[in-house]
Amino acid sequence: MSYGTVLITGCGIAGPVLAILLKAKGYSRIVFEEVRHLGDVSASLMLMPNGMKVLNMIGLADEIYELAFPLEAYEDFTGSGEPLGSSTLPAQFQQRYGQKAVVIKRTTLNLTLETRMVASGIQLREGWELSEI
Repeated sequence: MSYGTVLITGCGIAGPVLAILLKAKGYSRIVFEEVRHLGDVSASLMLMPNGMKVLNMIGLADEIYELAFPLEAYEDFTGSGEPLGSSTLPAQFQQRYGQKAVVIKRTTLNLTLETRMVASGIQLREGWELSEI
């Protein structure tokens, strides 16, 4: 059953995830992205267990675990490099929450989501800009 078309602005992290989840619920969806091609933004993200649970809902958690680095500890430092504190709590996330925490390059996550979204038959229109609502 189809419920209508949902227009989603942005093909960052949330846009493709939302599009894939809406497709599973029977909605037609089109994702619009301002840039013509997603490229390297040279930034990394920490994905905590709740984020990985969402990626698991769309069947991407295992692939992301292969591409990412496990987060097993936190260490905080001052701007001059002096240690402020540390914790090994992230090493317990799998047991406590059912998913691990990971660190992944934002570009890798974006392109993986975009690839899955397009492979799912979701329209992506690049080079579009939202001018008003």
